[in-house]
Amino acid sequence: MQTSTNSTNNKTQKYVIAIDVGTSGTKVGLVNLGGNVVASAGGRYETNYLPNGGVEQVPAEWWQVITRGVKQVIKESGASPGEIVAIGVTSQWSVTVAVDEQGEPLMNAISWMDSRGGKYNAEVVKGFPHLQGYGVRHIITLGQYKLRCSYSGGH
Repeated sequence: MQTSTNSTNNKTQKYVIAIDVGTSGTKVGLVNLGGNVVASAGGRYETNYLPNGGVEQVPAEWWQVITRGVKQVIKESGASPGEIVAIGVTSQWSVTVAVDEQGEPLMNAISWMDSRGGKYNAEVVKGFPHLQGYGVRHIITLGQYKLRCSYSGGH
């Protein structure tokens, strides 16, 4: 677990814990209400690449890295848990974790990089993707309008 700290202990502070669960590791930050990162930690976990196009991770490893990181930033910063007013979490896009009634994982997490369902996706889409109510021409026109607005300062 890598950590860094850049503050003095100020017991009147309030903090937010920010957690970013990424594809290859998790970053945890302790941020004061002024937006300054007071302490940070990070850790990595394994990604299992299977021969059939499967890509999986063990959810328990995510949790181990998250809890270790949260404990580390609190310890390194000198903040007390009572000074933490919020926790924000972001994670990998489109990952599937099947859980039981108690919320415990039933199997490894299926990564967004997993390609085992590709042939089924092609059957469902049956050709070029179509967005309900919008043809490609409308999307391109909207994109050109947005680009003109951003360059001209319009909204």
